[in-house]
Order: sequence, then structure tokens, then C-alpha cells
Amino acid sequence: MAFVDSDLQFADALDLSSGTNGTAAAHDCTNYIDLQAADRLAGRVVYLNIVFTTAMDSKEEDATITFDLEADADTTFSSGAVNIWSSQTLAEAGDVCQGTDVIQVPISVPSGLRYLNLEYTIGNHAATAGVFDAYITLDAQSANVTA
Repeated sequence: MAFVDSDLQFADALDLSSGTNGTAAAHDCTNYIDLQAADRLAGRVVYLNIVFTTAMDSKEEDATITFDLEADADTTFSSGAVNIWSSQTLAEAGDVCQGTDVIQVPISVPSGLRYLNLEYTIGNHAATAGVFDAYITLDAQSANVTA
């Protein structure tokens, strides 16, 4: 992973084979981002980066994953949460989940909401392998990433 401010990390080596991380359900990443601690990014365009460093896999060979970036005034990320971005459904055999491609999306951080959360949803069947990093950068990253 690139050098990333720890205040801007959603996940650092989140292992889908660990505990319940890979069950077919919605999960929050390890960390949420406090925009006040992250030097008040509200109103800026930043980049959401999601990188698989170990390929995603499942026993049935058909697991999928989607990502949703949410903002909220508090850390509950419930009824008041605003969805900022959603990925398409990514198949485990696809380039992103195999680590040969990277998700990098420009995001305009909304004003008036303090926290950002990245939720991921495993679909079809449980993931038995896969590790990813997810973080915010202030500029687009151009380095090629390989698993």
C-alpha cells in the first residue's frame, strides 16, 4: 500500500477469511474516517482507493462484493447516513477482486457531515480468501498495483 495517513484509512489488510468478515452479508470496514481529525476535508475532492492485495475466492467460485461509501453526522451510520458512492457488483474472478486492477474514484466530501464509512457487501456465497486496503488520498495515485 502507498503511504497513507492513518486518519484516512477505512481498512488496512482487511482479511475476508478472518472471523465473519467474509460471510454473505453487509459489513463495515475496520475504521471510519472522522473528517474533523482528517483536517476537515469537507467540500474537497478526494480519492477513494480500494486495492485487493490477496485475491478474493470462495468455495463455490461465485462470490461477489460491492462497496458503499456513506457519510453521517454521527458514527451510527443508520437512518441519517447519506450514500455518496456505490460500486458496481464485482465478481471474484474479475480484475479488481484478483488484484490486477484498482478502484480509484473521485469523491466530493459533503459539508455538514462529520464521518465517512465504507461498507462492503459479500453476495452469493461467503468469501474464503481475499485481503483489501481501502483509504482516501488527496490526489489521484498513478502507480500500478499488483497482488
